Amino acid sequence: EWRSYEIRGEVAPDAATIRIGVALSGRGRVSVSGVEFAEDGVTPAQVAEAREAIQKQYARLDAAFTRGDGDEVAKVVLPDAQMGVGSVHEPLLPAIQGEMQKAARLAARTKVVSAQLDGADAVVMVEREAADPNPGGKRRVVTVHRDTWSLVEDAWRWKESIELAYHWVLPPTTVSVVRMVAAELKAHAKPLQTGQAGEEWANLEAFGAAIGESRIVALGEAARGTREFTGLKLRLVEYLMKDKGFTVLVATNPEDAAGAAEWLSANVPKGAFVKFDSSPAQDMANRFSSLIDTTYPKAKVILWTDNGHARFGDEMADKAMGEWLRERYGRNFYVAGFAFRRGEVRAVGVDNGDSKGLGMWTVPPSPEGSGDAVLSAAGMPAFFLDVATLPASGTLARWLTDAHLFHDLGAYWVVQDPDAALQPAEVRKRYDGLFFVEELHGGG
Repeated sequence: EWRSYEIRGEVAPDAATIRIGVALSGRGRVSVSGVEFAEDGVTPAQVAEAREAIQKQYARLDAAFTRGDGDEVAKVVLPDAQMGVGSVHEPLLPAIQGEMQKAARLAARTKVVSAQLDGADAVVMVEREAADPNPGGKRRVVTVHRDTWSLVEDAWRWKESIELAYHWVLPPTTVSVVRMVAAELKAHAKPLQTGQAGEEWANLEAFGAAIGESRIVALGEAARGTREFTGLKLRLVEYLMKDKGFTVLVATNPEDAAGAAEWLSANVPKGAFVKFDSSPAQDMANRFSSLIDTTYPKAKVILWTDNGHARFGDEMADKAMGEWLRERYGRNFYVAGFAFRRGEVRAVGVDNGDSKGLGMWTVPPSPEGSGDAVLSAAGMPAFFLDVATLPASGTLARWLTDAHLFHDLGAYWVVQDPDAALQPAEVRKRYDGLFFVEELHGGG
């Protein structure tokens, strides 16, 4: 069916032409029946006045965030205002108040980059920089939003906020520290054999020794739907079941664990595969505990999940499922995290706030001085590191205790900002062991 589209925007005073086109993704045909141009009747002075007034409202909000003043925020945000990230939308005011209740009073600074008027509304592009609230904190997060404001009784009120991009900023590891960390990695990390068909991911004995007699082993991943992580986790499942006596596989990502489930069915007569839906962290931990303590009270269990669910701690992030399980099972719960530097990942693409659907995306090499780049400096295409037993006084252990940026995707890939996939993590506070793979490729 025919549809009408309206594009509003500023035209530079010295513009000689306006070019209109259509970008087509994939096969198809596009017809355009006609194009009309018209001035919207808004003067530059009106735009400048609205922009200045809205900038003052952001300054008011920034000050309220710093003070933790939820009442002041409520005076600026409309009660039915919405926020959006990709295809997910939710009420804006409760989301802000929820963050403020965590006592994380971020020192935020918001800058209006551009503005345009549309009737009683104004659409603005903003950059917001928030500093770490913790004493001595070094991290900052920079976000880009497309926000809509409504003029209500001569005052601008916040109506909608669409997150377009964000990324964390942390000081990079210095060259001298990189050299020392890389040297210790070569001494402590165990290379994984990856080359020969039928012999992929050999040399897992170090991992077996690291987990000891743990009853539960959680296998995370920093990205989904990749040949390397899926293949490595399949080999780990086989190894744990053949050599360590594990019989139950619980998967929060059951489609990625399908190969492991098939192997289990064919090779472990008394084995069990359980699909496990994601939900709030504490609820997931409670359901998982009930499952393995009631249905499989004597079994050794593998949890196939991602880094975000598996991790058992990190001052930089909210409490995860793994943290609840570590409190409940102690050292009987072993967590293996996964990291990589470059490659292809499967995620929902988000481009300027619009969902592009599930697809494969190319991840450029993480920048020099980031966590992944430092792990890569050891020169091993793939390795396992027993994080828990590292000498505490060594440079490597100290480096892993501090926060660094690592590729760790959730469900989304921000097309226009690849650095959004870099997340701060304190590895020694998250995982007992760490698998690193230099490059990933699409496919499970």
